[in-house]
Amino acid sequence: MILGLSLILKLLLWLAASFGAYMSEAKYSSSSLGCIDIPYPFGKSGEAMNKQFEISCQSDDAAPLLQLGGTSMYYEVESISLQGHLSIYTGAIAVDCPPNFTRESGWIDLEGTPYTISDTKSSGNMLTIIGCENVAVILGPDGISASTCVTFCNSSIAFATEEISNGSCSSTGGCCQAFIPKGLKRFNFTLQSIQTAYKGLGQPSCSQAFFVNQSSFKFSTDMLLALMQDEPISQDRYLVTLDWAIGNETCEEARLKDETYACKKNSYCYTSANGVGYRCNCSLGYDGNPYAADGCTDINECMDPQLNPCVGLCINEPGSVSCACPHGQLGDGRKQGSGCRNMVPLELSLGNTFKFAY
Repeated sequence: MILGLSLILKLLLWLAASFGAYMSEAKYSSSSLGCIDIPYPFGKSGEAMNKQFEISCQSDDAAPLLQLGGTSMYYEVESISLQGHLSIYTGAIAVDCPPNFTRESGWIDLEGTPYTISDTKSSGNMLTIIGCENVAVILGPDGISASTCVTFCNSSIAFATEEISNGSCSSTGGCCQAFIPKGLKRFNFTLQSIQTAYKGLGQPSCSQAFFVNQSSFKFSTDMLLALMQDEPISQDRYLVTLDWAIGNETCEEARLKDETYACKKNSYCYTSANGVGYRCNCSLGYDGNPYAADGCTDINECMDPQLNPCVGLCINEPGSVSCACPHGQLGDGRKQGSGCRNMVPLELSLGNTFKFAY
Protein backbone atom coordinates (compact mmCIF):
# COMPACT_ATOMS: atom_id res chain seq x y z
CA MET A 1 0.00 0.00 0.00
CA ILE A 2 2.85 2.38 0.92
CA LEU A 3 4.63 1.51 -2.32
CA GLY A 4 1.47 2.22 -4.31
CA LEU A 5 1.03 5.62 -2.65
CA SER A 6 4.67 6.45 -3.35
CA LEU A 7 4.23 5.70 -7.06
CA ILE A 8 1.10 7.88 -7.22
CA LEU A 9 2.87 10.80 -5.57
CA LYS A 10 5.83 10.47 -7.94
CA LEU A 11 3.46 10.51 -10.91
CA LEU A 12 1.67 13.60 -9.60
CA LEU A 13 4.99 15.32 -9.02
CA TRP A 14 6.09 14.56 -12.57
CA LEU A 15 2.81 15.91 -13.95
CA ALA A 16 3.06 19.06 -11.87
CA ALA A 17 6.65 19.68 -12.95
CA SER A 18 5.75 19.14 -16.61
CA PHE A 19 2.80 21.53 -16.52
CA GLY A 20 4.69 24.03 -14.37
CA ALA A 21 7.42 24.27 -16.99
CA TYR A 22 4.92 25.46 -19.59
CA MET A 23 5.65 29.02 -20.68
CA SER A 24 3.14 31.07 -22.64
CA GLU A 25 4.28 33.50 -25.30
CA ALA A 26 1.07 35.54 -25.11
CA LYS A 27 1.56 39.23 -24.31
CA TYR A 28 -0.93 41.52 -22.67
CA SER A 29 -0.94 45.21 -21.95
CA SER A 30 0.22 46.11 -18.46
CA SER A 31 -1.24 49.61 -18.50
CA SER A 32 -3.93 50.34 -15.93
CA LEU A 33 -7.41 51.05 -17.25
CA GLY A 34 -9.13 54.26 -16.19
CA CYS A 35 -12.86 54.83 -15.93
CA ILE A 36 -12.73 57.28 -18.84
CA ASP A 37 -11.07 54.69 -21.10
CA ILE A 38 -13.70 51.93 -21.02
CA PRO A 39 -14.37 50.62 -24.56
CA TYR A 40 -17.86 49.60 -25.72
CA PRO A 41 -19.53 47.03 -25.32
CA PHE A 42 -18.33 47.74 -21.78
CA GLY A 43 -19.40 50.93 -20.09
CA LYS A 44 -20.82 52.57 -17.02
CA SER A 45 -24.42 51.95 -15.94
CA GLY A 46 -26.73 52.76 -18.86
CA GLU A 47 -23.83 52.99 -21.33
CA ALA A 48 -22.85 49.31 -21.67
CA MET A 49 -24.35 46.86 -24.17
CA ASN A 50 -26.07 45.06 -21.31
CA LYS A 51 -25.83 44.59 -17.53
CA GLN A 52 -23.12 41.93 -17.81
CA PHE A 53 -20.75 44.42 -19.42
CA GLU A 54 -21.38 47.21 -16.90
CA ILE A 55 -18.36 48.67 -15.15
CA SER A 56 -18.75 50.44 -11.80
CA CYS A 57 -16.80 53.64 -11.19
CA GLN A 58 -16.94 55.83 -8.11
CA SER A 59 -15.16 58.58 -10.07
CA ASP A 60 -13.22 59.05 -13.31
CA ASP A 61 -9.98 58.62 -11.38
CA ALA A 62 -11.13 55.51 -9.49
CA ALA A 63 -10.27 51.96 -10.45
CA PRO A 64 -13.00 50.37 -12.64
CA LEU A 65 -14.82 47.45 -11.00
CA LEU A 66 -16.66 44.49 -12.53
CA GLN A 67 -19.30 42.40 -10.74
CA LEU A 68 -19.01 38.69 -11.51
CA GLY A 69 -20.91 35.49 -10.89
CA GLY A 70 -24.19 37.01 -9.76
CA THR A 71 -22.76 37.88 -6.34
CA SER A 72 -22.00 41.12 -4.56
CA MET A 73 -18.28 40.59 -5.24
CA TYR A 74 -16.59 43.26 -7.35
CA TYR A 75 -13.20 42.83 -9.04
CA GLU A 76 -10.79 45.56 -10.09
CA VAL A 77 -10.32 45.66 -13.87
CA GLU A 78 -6.74 46.15 -15.03
CA SER A 79 -7.26 46.10 -18.80
CA ILE A 80 -9.86 45.39 -21.50
CA SER A 81 -8.98 44.22 -25.01
CA LEU A 82 -11.43 44.32 -27.93
CA GLN A 83 -9.85 41.05 -29.03
CA GLY A 84 -11.86 39.36 -26.28
CA HIS A 85 -9.63 39.55 -23.18
CA LEU A 86 -10.15 41.23 -19.82
CA SER A 87 -7.71 41.20 -16.90
CA ILE A 88 -8.90 41.48 -13.30
CA TYR A 89 -7.38 41.22 -9.84
CA THR A 90 -8.67 38.41 -7.63
CA GLY A 91 -7.76 36.89 -4.33
CA ALA A 92 -6.88 33.26 -3.75
CA ILE A 93 -9.17 30.43 -4.82
CA ALA A 94 -8.87 28.88 -1.38
CA VAL A 95 -6.72 28.80 1.76
CA ASP A 96 -6.32 25.54 3.64
CA CYS A 97 -5.15 25.72 7.26
CA PRO A 98 -6.23 22.30 8.61
CA PRO A 99 -8.83 21.75 9.82
CA ASN A 100 -10.12 25.03 8.29
CA PHE A 101 -10.70 25.32 4.54
CA THR A 102 -11.79 28.76 3.30
CA ARG A 103 -13.04 29.79 -0.12
CA GLU A 104 -11.72 33.17 -1.27
CA SER A 105 -12.66 35.70 -3.97
CA GLY A 106 -10.73 33.78 -6.65
CA TRP A 107 -13.34 31.00 -6.51
CA ILE A 108 -15.47 32.40 -9.34
CA ASP A 109 -18.55 30.88 -10.93
CA LEU A 110 -18.89 32.32 -14.44
CA GLU A 111 -21.83 30.23 -15.66
CA GLY A 112 -24.44 32.43 -17.33
CA THR A 113 -21.93 35.25 -17.94
CA PRO A 114 -20.03 36.25 -21.10
CA TYR A 115 -16.76 35.42 -19.34
CA THR A 116 -14.51 32.36 -19.23
CA ILE A 117 -11.26 31.84 -17.32
CA SER A 118 -8.69 32.14 -20.09
CA ASP A 119 -6.66 28.98 -20.69
CA THR A 120 -2.90 28.79 -20.24
CA LYS A 121 -2.01 28.65 -23.93
CA SER A 122 -3.82 31.85 -24.92
CA SER A 123 -3.15 34.00 -21.84
CA GLY A 124 -0.47 32.56 -19.58
CA ASN A 125 -2.91 31.96 -16.71
CA MET A 126 -1.71 29.22 -14.36
CA LEU A 127 -3.15 27.34 -11.41
CA THR A 128 -0.61 28.06 -8.65
CA ILE A 129 -0.19 26.42 -5.24
CA ILE A 130 2.05 27.58 -2.38
CA GLY A 131 2.56 25.32 0.61
CA CYS A 132 4.23 22.08 1.67
CA GLU A 133 3.10 18.51 1.01
CA ASN A 134 -0.13 19.51 -0.76
CA VAL A 135 -2.12 18.26 -3.69
CA ALA A 136 -4.68 20.40 -5.54
CA VAL A 137 -7.12 19.17 -8.16
CA ILE A 138 -9.50 21.20 -10.33
CA LEU A 139 -12.51 19.28 -11.57
CA GLY A 140 -14.53 20.60 -14.48
CA PRO A 141 -18.35 20.71 -14.43
CA ASP A 142 -18.38 17.21 -15.91
CA GLY A 143 -16.46 15.87 -12.90
CA ILE A 144 -13.37 15.06 -14.96
CA SER A 145 -10.01 16.20 -13.60
CA ALA A 146 -8.97 19.34 -15.43
CA SER A 147 -5.69 20.18 -13.71
CA THR A 148 -3.50 18.80 -10.91
CA CYS A 149 -0.72 20.40 -8.87
CA VAL A 150 1.51 18.92 -6.12
CA THR A 151 3.99 20.60 -3.76
CA PHE A 152 6.77 19.09 -1.65
CA CYS A 153 9.24 20.63 0.79
CA ASN A 154 12.43 19.64 2.53
CA SER A 155 12.37 18.41 6.11
CA SER A 156 12.74 21.77 7.84
CA ILE A 157 11.54 25.31 7.21
CA ALA A 158 15.02 26.78 7.60
CA PHE A 159 16.54 24.36 5.10
CA ALA A 160 13.65 24.80 2.67
CA THR A 161 13.77 28.61 2.60
CA GLU A 162 17.56 28.65 2.29
CA GLU A 163 17.51 26.30 -0.69
CA ILE A 164 14.52 27.84 -2.47
CA SER A 165 15.16 30.72 -4.87
CA ASN A 166 13.00 33.81 -5.10
CA GLY A 167 11.18 34.00 -8.41
CA SER A 168 11.46 30.26 -9.03
CA CYS A 169 8.26 28.24 -8.67
CA SER A 170 9.33 24.62 -8.17
CA SER A 171 7.07 21.78 -7.02
CA THR A 172 9.90 20.53 -4.77
CA GLY A 173 10.28 23.98 -3.21
CA GLY A 174 6.81 24.70 -1.88
CA CYS A 175 5.34 26.10 -5.09
CA CYS A 176 3.86 24.49 -8.17
CA GLN A 177 2.04 25.65 -11.29
CA ALA A 178 -0.22 23.72 -13.64
CA PHE A 179 -2.08 24.52 -16.84
CA ILE A 180 -5.67 25.77 -17.03
CA PRO A 181 -7.80 24.02 -19.68
CA LYS A 182 -9.89 25.75 -22.30
CA GLY A 183 -13.51 26.68 -21.59
CA LEU A 184 -13.39 26.77 -17.77
CA LYS A 185 -16.40 28.68 -16.42
CA ARG A 186 -17.22 26.73 -13.28
CA PHE A 187 -15.16 24.23 -11.33
CA ASN A 188 -14.89 22.11 -8.22
CA PHE A 189 -11.65 22.36 -6.31
CA THR A 190 -9.86 20.30 -3.68
CA LEU A 191 -6.75 21.32 -1.76
CA GLN A 192 -5.44 19.05 0.96
CA SER A 193 -2.32 17.89 2.74
CA ILE A 194 -0.65 14.75 1.43
CA GLN A 195 0.42 13.76 4.94
CA THR A 196 -1.52 14.11 8.16
CA ALA A 197 1.41 16.02 9.69
CA TYR A 198 4.14 18.08 8.11
CA LYS A 199 7.62 16.85 8.94
CA GLY A 200 9.06 18.68 11.94
CA LEU A 201 5.93 20.70 12.77
CA GLY A 202 3.58 18.14 14.27
CA GLN A 203 0.63 19.45 12.27
CA PRO A 204 -0.11 20.28 8.61
CA SER A 205 0.85 23.82 7.60
CA CYS A 206 -1.30 26.23 5.63
CA SER A 207 -1.42 26.31 1.84
CA GLN A 208 -2.93 28.66 -0.70
CA ALA A 209 -4.20 28.15 -4.26
CA PHE A 210 -4.88 30.83 -6.86
CA PHE A 211 -5.10 31.58 -10.57
CA VAL A 212 -2.52 34.08 -11.83
CA ASN A 213 -1.16 35.37 -15.11
CA GLN A 214 2.30 33.86 -15.15
CA SER A 215 4.03 36.99 -16.41
CA SER A 216 2.80 39.01 -13.41
CA PHE A 217 3.78 36.55 -10.67
CA LYS A 218 7.10 36.05 -8.89
CA PHE A 219 7.39 33.47 -6.15
CA SER A 220 9.10 34.56 -2.94
CA THR A 221 10.28 32.57 0.05
CA ASP A 222 8.46 35.08 2.28
CA MET A 223 5.15 33.82 0.86
CA LEU A 224 5.97 30.23 1.75
CA LEU A 225 7.35 31.09 5.18
CA ALA A 226 4.25 33.14 6.06
CA LEU A 227 1.96 30.23 5.17
CA MET A 228 4.02 27.74 7.13
CA GLN A 229 3.77 29.98 10.18
CA ASP A 230 0.01 30.48 9.67
CA GLU A 231 0.47 34.17 8.94
CA PRO A 232 -1.19 36.28 6.22
CA ILE A 233 0.56 35.81 2.89
CA SER A 234 2.52 38.77 1.54
CA GLN A 235 0.55 38.88 -1.72
CA ASP A 236 -3.22 38.70 -1.54
CA ARG A 237 -4.32 39.68 -5.05
CA TYR A 238 -3.43 38.17 -8.39
CA LEU A 239 -3.82 39.28 -12.01
CA VAL A 240 -6.04 36.87 -13.95
CA THR A 241 -7.11 37.07 -17.60
CA LEU A 242 -10.69 36.27 -18.60
CA ASP A 243 -12.03 35.71 -22.11
CA TRP A 244 -15.26 37.46 -23.06
CA ALA A 245 -17.67 37.06 -25.94
CA ILE A 246 -21.10 38.19 -27.10
CA GLY A 247 -24.00 35.90 -26.17
CA ASN A 248 -23.94 32.15 -26.67
CA GLU A 249 -24.84 32.01 -30.35
CA THR A 250 -22.79 31.26 -33.43
CA CYS A 251 -22.16 33.97 -36.01
CA GLU A 252 -24.69 32.37 -38.36
CA GLU A 253 -27.38 32.46 -35.67
CA ALA A 254 -26.52 35.98 -34.53
CA ARG A 255 -26.71 37.46 -38.06
CA LEU A 256 -30.36 36.45 -38.27
CA LYS A 257 -31.23 38.87 -35.44
CA ASP A 258 -30.55 42.37 -36.72
CA GLU A 259 -31.79 44.03 -33.54
CA THR A 260 -29.20 42.30 -31.34
CA TYR A 261 -26.35 41.56 -33.77
CA ALA A 262 -23.31 43.24 -32.24
CA CYS A 263 -21.00 43.60 -35.27
CA LYS A 264 -21.50 47.03 -36.79
CA LYS A 265 -20.70 48.54 -40.20
CA ASN A 266 -17.38 47.58 -41.83
CA SER A 267 -16.79 44.66 -39.43
CA TYR A 268 -17.14 40.90 -39.46
CA CYS A 269 -18.09 38.18 -36.97
CA TYR A 270 -15.96 35.26 -35.79
CA THR A 271 -16.55 32.49 -33.25
CA SER A 272 -14.96 32.79 -29.82
CA ALA A 273 -11.88 30.62 -29.31
CA ASN A 274 -13.61 29.02 -26.32
CA GLY A 275 -16.52 27.98 -28.51
CA VAL A 276 -19.08 30.06 -26.58
CA GLY A 277 -20.52 33.17 -28.23
CA TYR A 278 -18.95 35.32 -30.92
CA ARG A 279 -16.73 38.37 -31.33
CA CYS A 280 -16.36 41.14 -33.90
CA ASN A 281 -13.39 42.59 -35.72
CA CYS A 282 -13.00 45.47 -38.14
CA SER A 283 -12.83 44.43 -41.80
CA LEU A 284 -9.58 44.55 -43.74
CA GLY A 285 -8.65 48.16 -44.38
CA TYR A 286 -10.55 49.46 -41.35
CA ASP A 287 -9.59 50.05 -37.74
CA GLY A 288 -11.39 50.94 -34.51
CA ASN A 289 -14.17 49.51 -32.35
CA PRO A 290 -16.36 47.02 -34.28
CA TYR A 291 -19.05 47.08 -31.56
CA ALA A 292 -19.68 50.83 -31.73
CA ALA A 293 -21.78 52.52 -34.41
CA ASP A 294 -19.39 53.80 -37.11
CA GLY A 295 -16.59 52.48 -34.88
CA CYS A 296 -14.59 50.95 -37.74
CA THR A 297 -13.05 53.75 -39.79
CA ASP A 298 -11.01 53.61 -42.96
CA ILE A 299 -7.24 53.26 -42.63
CA ASN A 300 -5.39 55.75 -44.84
CA GLU A 301 -2.56 53.50 -45.95
CA CYS A 302 -1.08 56.32 -48.04
CA MET A 303 -0.18 58.25 -44.89
CA ASP A 304 1.67 55.36 -43.26
CA PRO A 305 5.05 54.40 -44.78
CA GLN A 306 4.70 50.91 -43.29
CA LEU A 307 1.32 50.35 -44.97
CA ASN A 308 1.77 52.27 -48.21
CA PRO A 309 2.10 49.62 -50.97
CA CYS A 310 2.91 52.11 -53.71
CA VAL A 311 6.14 53.31 -55.30
CA GLY A 312 4.28 55.87 -57.37
CA LEU A 313 1.03 57.67 -56.67
CA CYS A 314 -1.02 56.37 -53.72
CA ILE A 315 -4.80 56.76 -53.88
CA ASN A 316 -6.69 55.97 -50.67
CA GLU A 317 -10.11 54.33 -51.10
CA PRO A 318 -12.67 53.06 -48.55
CA GLY A 319 -11.19 49.87 -47.12
CA SER A 320 -8.44 49.66 -49.72
CA VAL A 321 -5.84 51.55 -51.69
CA SER A 322 -4.84 51.81 -55.35
CA CYS A 323 -1.55 52.78 -56.96
CA ALA A 324 -0.71 54.62 -60.17
CA CYS A 325 2.45 55.70 -61.95
CA PRO A 326 3.27 59.36 -62.59
CA HIS A 327 2.85 60.82 -66.08
CA GLY A 328 5.49 59.47 -68.36
CA GLN A 329 5.93 56.16 -66.57
CA LEU A 330 4.45 52.68 -67.02
CA GLY A 331 3.60 49.88 -64.53
CA ASP A 332 1.16 49.06 -61.75
CA GLY A 333 2.86 51.42 -59.27
CA ARG A 334 3.19 48.77 -56.54
CA LYS A 335 6.22 47.82 -54.48
CA GLN A 336 5.36 44.15 -54.86
CA GLY A 337 4.34 44.50 -58.50
CA SER A 338 5.91 45.83 -61.69
CA GLY A 339 6.52 49.23 -60.08
CA CYS A 340 7.00 52.23 -62.35
CA ARG A 341 9.46 52.58 -65.24
CA ASN A 342 10.14 55.40 -67.65
CA MET A 343 8.46 55.28 -71.05
CA VAL A 344 10.77 55.22 -74.09
CA PRO A 345 10.01 58.24 -76.37
CA LEU A 346 8.36 57.25 -79.63
CA GLU A 347 10.90 59.18 -81.71
CA LEU A 348 13.84 57.41 -80.07
CA SER A 349 12.14 54.05 -80.44
CA LEU A 350 11.44 54.58 -84.14
CA GLY A 351 14.94 55.89 -84.72
CA ASN A 352 16.53 52.82 -83.24
CA THR A 353 14.24 50.65 -85.34
CA PHE A 354 15.17 52.36 -88.62
CA LYS A 355 18.86 52.38 -87.72
CA PHE A 356 18.77 48.66 -87.08
CA ALA A 357 16.91 48.07 -90.34
CA TYR A 358 19.41 50.15 -92.33
